[in-house]
Amino acid sequence: FPREALKKMKRPRTKVEAEAILREAIRGIREDRLKFTKTPKDAAELVSMQTKKFMELARKISECETAQKGGAQCGDLGWVSPEARLQMGENLKEVTEILQPGQWSDIV
Repeated sequence: FPREALKKMKRPRTKVEAEAILREAIRGIREDRLKFTKTPKDAAELVSMQTKKFMELARKISECETAQKGGAQCGDLGWVSPEARLQMGENLKEVTEILQPGQWSDIV
């Protein structure tokens, strides 16, 4: 969905709509990764290489006004304390505990 179309929506997205949009975004990031001409040397470089596409997609599809502000945390939860993570649900905790830097989880 282009940002303009999102602004015209008179209702929030359903979970089904949101999941379809997120799956398309994840597909875009994975496709972009296949175009890398350089293999990342570590997780930090992998994250750095994916950041531009991630921020572009966050600005394009996010309903949150903070995504339009840009910066390093555009569209990203950023650092989440263990207590805050628990408040977001046990499922999020289980999924994120096993991730290594640079890895993506499925939609939670």
